[in-house]
Amino acid sequence: MFGYLVNEPKATMDDISLSIYWAIREKRTLNAIDRSKIGIKKFNNNTGHEIFYGYLGWVYREENNIDLAEAYINHGLKINPRNPLLLLNKGYLEAQKQNYIGALVNFKRTVSLNGDGEF
Repeated sequence: MFGYLVNEPKATMDDISLSIYWAIREKRTLNAIDRSKIGIKKFNNNTGHEIFYGYLGWVYREENNIDLAEAYINHGLKINPRNPLLLLNKGYLEAQKQNYIGALVNFKRTVSLNGDGEF
């Protein structure tokens, strides 16, 4: 169903984000990557589009492609340094690199920006 949704002209950023989230959860890496790139292309000039870079960073981090994950996460953070999804994944990335102080800093920033606990 999500495959059809992301290609609908009226699909919103939230629609595509939800489809990417479930693709990541279900370990459908290629779907998550493709849908993230659709989101970037479709919403490039919209506020909040940096989340699609966060999803790409998340996918590549879980695939242990640290360099590519870091590039996407850092690009997203240049757009919006206060995006909780990006900061959370930056924290996980720093932990994977065994930079535990950097991880802690990013986790604390995530919590301070995301008081409702979504991330």
